[in-house]
Amino acid sequence: MQSRNLIPSHRLEADRRRRRLKAWGVGISGYAAALVVVYVVSLCAWGVDAEALARRRDATAQRVQQIHRQIQRAQADLAEVRRSLEANEAIGGHPDWSLLLLLLTHKMNDGVVLRQCRLTPRDAEGPPSGDPTAGGWRLEMSGFGREVTAVSQFALDLDQTGLFHEVRLLKTVRQPFLAGQATHFQIRCGLGAPAEETP
Repeated sequence: MQSRNLIPSHRLEADRRRRRLKAWGVGISGYAAALVVVYVVSLCAWGVDAEALARRRDATAQRVQQIHRQIQRAQADLAEVRRSLEANEAIGGHPDWSLLLLLLTHKMNDGVVLRQCRLTPRDAEGPPSGDPTAGGWRLEMSGFGREVTAVSQFALDLDQTGLFHEVRLLKTVRQPFLAGQATHFQIRCGLGAPAEETP
C-alpha cells in the first residue's frame, strides 16, 4: 500500500536548494583552477612577447577574482540555506500533521462522529536512542457511530490507507446519545516503526 509523505514541502525544497548551491560552488572552484592551469601552461609553452603575456595574466587575474566573488556569493547563499534548514528543524521539524487530520476527515463516513483525537509518542519514557519519536507515534481516537458496522468500516478504511502499521478497534459500547442510542468507540493507530504495545 502507498504511504503518505508527511515531511513539509518547504523542508524538501530547502534541501534541494542547498544541494544545488553546493554543486555550483564546486563547479566554479574547478573552473577557476582550470583557468590558472591554462595560464601557467601557456606561459611555459609559448614564446610570445612579454606585453601579450602580461595582458593575458591580467585578464586571467580579473577572471579569477570574478569567479572568487561568485564563489563567495554562492557560499553566502549556502550559509543562508543552512540557517533556514536549522530554523525549520527547530520550529517545524515534525511531519505536517494537518495532512493526517485531512486524511481522517476523508475517511469518516456518514455514520461516524469523532469526539477526540490524541497524538503522542509511542514510548513516553523514551527509547534507548534518547529520541522520544524514534519509536513512532500513537494516534488514539474516540467518538460515536450510528451502528457498530459504521465504526468497523471506519477502522477498515483507515487500515487500508497504508499509513498506519496497525489499526486497532479497542472498544464499542452502546450508549445514550442525543435523543437516541449510539455506539461509543475507541480506536488506536500506530505510526512509524512497528512495536509491541500493551493493550
